[in-house]
Amino acid sequence: MSDSYRVTSRRSWGGRIGDSIKGILVGVVLFVAAFPVLWLNEGRAVETAKALREGKGKVVSLDRPSPQPALEGDLIHFTGRAVTDDEVRDPIFGFGDVALQFLRDVSMYQWKENERTTTRTRAGGSEERVTEYTYEKVWSDRVIDSGRFHRAADYRNPGSMPYSGDSWIASEVTVGDFQLSDSQVGRIGGAEPFPVRAEDAPASLGSFLDWDGGLYLPQGGGTPQAPEIGDVRIGFKVVRPTDVSVVGEQRGGRVVGHAIGRRTIEMISRGVRSADEMFEEAERRNRMITWLLRGLGLILMTFGLSLVLRPLSVFADVLPLLGRLVGKVTGVFAFMISAGLSGITIAVAWIVYRPLLGVAILVVAVAAIVAGFRLTRKPAAEPAPAS
Repeated sequence: MSDSYRVTSRRSWGGRIGDSIKGILVGVVLFVAAFPVLWLNEGRAVETAKALREGKGKVVSLDRPSPQPALEGDLIHFTGRAVTDDEVRDPIFGFGDVALQFLRDVSMYQWKENERTTTRTRAGGSEERVTEYTYEKVWSDRVIDSGRFHRAADYRNPGSMPYSGDSWIASEVTVGDFQLSDSQVGRIGGAEPFPVRAEDAPASLGSFLDWDGGLYLPQGGGTPQAPEIGDVRIGFKVVRPTDVSVVGEQRGGRVVGHAIGRRTIEMISRGVRSADEMFEEAERRNRMITWLLRGLGLILMTFGLSLVLRPLSVFADVLPLLGRLVGKVTGVFAFMISAGLSGITIAVAWIVYRPLLGVAILVVAVAAIVAGFRLTRKPAAEPAPAS
């Protein structure tokens, strides 16, 4: 069960107008920042798509994971089992095994503050805010700064963790005759639990309890079944030898990034996957990132324009109903204009690479802007009937 506290504050109409005018500058900054975000994203997306398309057409799949002198500097693909003879160990606790990677996960039981604010506009333009603070106990892998809490004196977290999460990679991991880099090994994934017992932990580190295959440090005085603030859980994971698929440039006995234009192609996937499957996955990831950044640009632009128009709804809040109406109209207007300008920015970027698609996007964007402006126009008065 979480604790809850409410704080009520009020702002006058004049104070709200002043705050909204100050927000215009922030809105302008966000509005302007959206354009380079959208523009650079389209350039990145097109360049990446072209590089992947070219790479997919030129990649050579090897029959076995062994360097071919004739393919030095070319884009290659191979599959095989990533193996190592090295032991990887946690330097503090001493646990480890023959593995590609060894990981330590650490979390601490702490207070977490949640904040929820509701507002109500009163006649005359003043505003009442009710902020509810709730506090709950959670496990977190980072220190939660309780000094920033609204009730910091009542809910305190330790200022630091006795241990932190970390990972270690085998010094030499190979796939056939190729050696993988630390970065490539770190992206293989598939870590599985590495069970340990409290009695095997170094006695010099303190007194631990067993916890679900890991260690429990009762720093706050609790137990795994009834934790207290400050208690720490420590778990270990291991990445064992496994089949992988690799795409990159052959450079001696290693695989590095292959440059195509301003993009670099270098991929590794867990399991046996064909070159086509790996490139298709990279294309899907590129499309997903592209749409996420487009959405970010649209949000920045819409929010920025909404801040610029915010004083209009605050002025109208003398009558709360009128203020809500003006707020909805300016919100729709901001979205329509931002959608149109975002579309134009995207279209101009695409015209350079794909003229037909770029022109089509441009037409839709202009239509959105026209529709946005029409929302703010009053219908023309009809002529009075002749007497």
